[in-house]
Formats: sequence, C-alpha cells, structure tokens
Amino acid sequence: MYIDLSQKKHTRNNLIIEIINVILGIAIITLAILTFLNTEEYAFLFPVIFLLGAIMNGATALKDFLGSNRGMGIVVSIVTLLFFVIFIASAVVIWR
Repeated sequence: MYIDLSQKKHTRNNLIIEIINVILGIAIITLAILTFLNTEEYAFLFPVIFLLGAIMNGATALKDFLGSNRGMGIVVSIVTLLFFVIFIASAVVIWR
C-alpha cells in the first residue's frame, strides 16, 4: 500500500490553518461586540480587529496557495492587503 506523505502533510497544514481561523474568528467577534457596546472606551480595538482579520485572511490565502485553489488564493490575498491597509489607516486615526 502506497501512502502519499505530501497529502498527509497538506491535510495537517489545513487543519492547523482552520484551527487558527476559528480562534481568530472567536477573538474578532468578541472584540467587535465589546467595541460596539462601548465605542468611546474601546475605540482603540478597531485597528486590532482589522489586523486580526488580515491575519485570518492571510492564513486562508496560504491554505489556498498550498492547495490547488491558486485563483482564490490571489483573491483572498488582495482582501488581506485591503484589511491591512484599513488596519494602518484606522491605527493612524485612532492613535493620533
């Protein structure tokens, strides 16, 4: 019986990336709820939320590039860059 070790490694990488996405998703939702409940006090969390979103999309883009879905990896990479630009803009506005 032939076992494809590259497929096993690819599956493990996908599992790690999905676990990272779940943890980041929970963190983003928690921070967003906290921020919108008391905007004046927690306004500094907006850049953090966008940074976590950029990291989450970057992990998804990495998963797509490692798999066979390179076109979607390019699209998600563009969204990652958009989130990162929004992170920088909101950090400049909030922390100024």
